[in-house]
Amino acid sequence: MTSKNLRFIGLSLLTIVTLSIVYSGHFDNGFYFDDKHTIVNNNSIKKIEIVDFFTDSKTFSSLPGNQTYRPLTTLENATDYVIGGGLNPKVFHSHIFTIYIFLGIAIYFLALLLLRRNQSSNYNQYIALLISAMFCFLCANTQTVNYIIQRAEITAALFVVLGLIFYIHDGFLRKTYLYLIFPFIGFFAKEMAFIFPFLLFVYILILEEKVYIFNLKSSENIKGILNTIKKTVPAFAVMFLFYFLVYKPAVANNYVTANSSAFNYFITQPMAIAHYMVSYFFPYNLSLDSDWTAYGSIADYRVILGFLIHFVILFFTLKVSHKKNLRLFTFGILWFYVALIPSSSIIPLSEVMNNHRAFLAYIGLTIAVVSLLYNLYIKLQNNSSIKKVNLLVYAFLFIFFSGNIYGIIERNKVWDNEYSLWKDNSIKSPNNGRGLMNLGVILMRNGKFDEAEINFKKAIKIVPNYHYLHVNLAIIENQKGNTIEAEKYLKQAENIKSDYMTLYFYADFLKKNNRLKEAEQKLLNSIRLSDTYTKSLNLLLDIYQETKQYEKLKNLSEAILLKDPTNKKALTSLDNVKGKLEEINSLKAKIKSDPNSEDYLNLSVLYYNSKNYKEAKKASLEALKLNPNYAEAYNNLGIANFMLNDYNGALNAYTKAIELKPDYTLAKNNLLNTENSKSKMRDFHINESLVFYNNGNYKECINSAKKSIEIEPTSVAYNNICTAYNQLEKYKEALKACEKALLLNKNNKTAQGNLNFAKNKLK
Repeated sequence: MTSKNLRFIGLSLLTIVTLSIVYSGHFDNGFYFDDKHTIVNNNSIKKIEIVDFFTDSKTFSSLPGNQTYRPLTTLENATDYVIGGGLNPKVFHSHIFTIYIFLGIAIYFLALLLLRRNQSSNYNQYIALLISAMFCFLCANTQTVNYIIQRAEITAALFVVLGLIFYIHDGFLRKTYLYLIFPFIGFFAKEMAFIFPFLLFVYILILEEKVYIFNLKSSENIKGILNTIKKTVPAFAVMFLFYFLVYKPAVANNYVTANSSAFNYFITQPMAIAHYMVSYFFPYNLSLDSDWTAYGSIADYRVILGFLIHFVILFFTLKVSHKKNLRLFTFGILWFYVALIPSSSIIPLSEVMNNHRAFLAYIGLTIAVVSLLYNLYIKLQNNSSIKKVNLLVYAFLFIFFSGNIYGIIERNKVWDNEYSLWKDNSIKSPNNGRGLMNLGVILMRNGKFDEAEINFKKAIKIVPNYHYLHVNLAIIENQKGNTIEAEKYLKQAENIKSDYMTLYFYADFLKKNNRLKEAEQKLLNSIRLSDTYTKSLNLLLDIYQETKQYEKLKNLSEAILLKDPTNKKALTSLDNVKGKLEEINSLKAKIKSDPNSEDYLNLSVLYYNSKNYKEAKKASLEALKLNPNYAEAYNNLGIANFMLNDYNGALNAYTKAIELKPDYTLAKNNLLNTENSKSKMRDFHINESLVFYNNGNYKECINSAKKSIEIEPTSVAYNNICTAYNQLEKYKEALKACEKALLLNKNNKTAQGNLNFAKNKLK
């Protein structure tokens, strides 16, 4: 082995070791932002189900709107979850960083092949190593390397590069079209791999066919274009077949990509692309969630400037493409633009700009930069002393690598925890309402409610219709003890967007305020929207346990364990419920063989103790069918009706029990308690309707008054409905309500006044 080879091997190992040291501080960085719905809250990754991953896009995320088809990424997440025994960031980051190293090695071999075919130099392996090292040490890439779910970018890029390597190598894999296996695998990682045939087209056009766009009259150039099309047909065919036969049918119908129009998104992209270019050299403004918004008009100076910048760059790039020493530069620049087509074109995505989107594009830009610098180096060598030129080279390399290494270390620190990440985001992107909200959530978790509220209030001015902001303000108000204000925010959140997380937080609020029945319904709706969201499932288990709804508890526990056999809460709940159900099932079996009123009465007691009031009522009625004079059964029927909020039914049952058994003290006490509870609940809903009216929430005022009427119709309740309808300018409905109020109390002067007001408005 020559000293030259030893030197190269030493430099290569030094590059890998240095890169590993520079990134050593990131392996404990956690799961943030989109990691939450794709990894943390995604039950699908808790076990490796390869068939499910590749046939069901819902396994990618617990968020219905984000359930796209990336089965290879889901498989990687599941593998790391299983290997790490749970959410162990070290395992995830180690796997991702290993792929990143392999990508760096692949870039080296790609660059070496490109250099050998397009320029003759004794330093090709060093130039290729420089291309690989410059890319791997880019500070801008920290946004992808640290962001766990964006591992998809790295994996897809690796397979795209491998596809190009085996095509350019011109061996067995190219002749048999087996090079297409690599981009095909990449398609399963992320949609950005669809760009492979376009990159191949550019490579063949510029570097194999050597087409000069500014001389299309030349038959040689026309022939080159036709040859390029012919050579890339297989790659395009594989891509389109995959897209239409695999990807499109697999993507969930509710997958959402855009928040802006295609036109507004498109005219914003030139400046976004310019930002990616600037970030390559000066990564001064990297943030997790930018505050960029789509431009509103093509007349905006930023739109004009953006298009002008890229017109100049592309014009110059294509103009010099006929020069042999600049073809590689042209290829690199075109790679940069082509690789951004999926995210920076007419297809609008949910965010206008995201730094990680330029990851694959930066490979091309690095090839272009190094190629241009090498040509400049050769020119300077011919016109200046070698020492001066070498000094300039060393100075550039020192500034580039030291600056990026410093940037990587600092960005890794920013990604260290959620607070530092979102604090940094609030500084870099101060007009991002979602970012301010996320910072507020972290502050709230740390008990800094006042600071959290400040951030939420800032955010809601920017994005007033962001439902999660209303949810978080509700949590703040509830913490203060302002339950009415808290519920007002929750209802606003639900009206804006009734997604599974909004419903979960509303249910959590209801449970904390002992409104378990309402909480149960919200959770059922939440689970209907996303049956993999652990928090909703676990909270519903708690409610079923607390309310002793054992049949439901058993069914839910079993359903959870089918998808997640490791769910400790479901395992514990299932163990607890088996004994309770056995007692009920045993008595039901006895009744089936020998029906009698006493056993039905005992069954109603068991159902009551398990808080299954509907079944308790049914059992009491069955007892009364067999023994119509069974006072105890009437008492149990009264209790069941009371728990089901049927106060009149409860009063009738207790009255019947006392008629049959005049000295029945328990029934008498229950009767008195029901009468008191009925009047209290009736008055509670009347007072609640007044609170809603005073807060301007007229629809809720009407709903509360109707709840009061269901218990017992009163003139006051109907008057509240009349007043609210007047405010809503629904005068016909107001008229009917006031007439009912006066039927119940003809001396209700307020109702008479409201009636007259409605009549005047209808004239």
